Amino acid sequence: MKQSFQSTRVCHQSVYFRRLFRYGSSILGLLLFVWGCTLFSGRPIQEMSDTQVAIRAAKEVQAAVLAPELYRQATELFFRAKHEYKFKNFKLAKDYADQSRYFAEQAEFESLRNGGSRGDREIPEDRNPASSSKSGAYPYPIPQGTPADMYEQRKAEEKSALSVEKPVVPSPSVEIR
Repeated sequence: MKQSFQSTRVCHQSVYFRRLFRYGSSILGLLLFVWGCTLFSGRPIQEMSDTQVAIRAAKEVQAAVLAPELYRQATELFFRAKHEYKFKNFKLAKDYADQSRYFAEQAEFESLRNGGSRGDREIPEDRNPASSSKSGAYPYPIPQGTPADMYEQRKAEEKSALSVEKPVVPSPSVEIR
């Protein structure tokens, strides 16, 4: 009877390990599949860049004034896209970036239709390299080196000035008897 009890115990243990292996391997396989899918989904770098350019182009033609609702939607969606990109939700970031680019382009076209123009606008002072020469920047002095013989002579003079002995004068607080 003792032997049969052990054989049923071994049998139950093997069933337990088989179930554990079966469920554990299926869960592990599912995790590897999900991890592999996220690994191969690319970052929407180009979409984000295209959206940023479209928003700049809309801003250039005063879309914030001439087509404010479309421009606001574009900037808000681009903010959401950057937020999702930061949290590695690349699919959602790509969707938001595409929508934002669409609204930015619509805002640009609407503002051009309402009288906005690109024109030749001046480059701001901080981005214009030619303006730095006009700004009167501080002319930094050019450092001059010291020749070796002059350096040695100066060091010898400092050493001789320190080696001159000064007379020792007793301090007034000490009494000499």
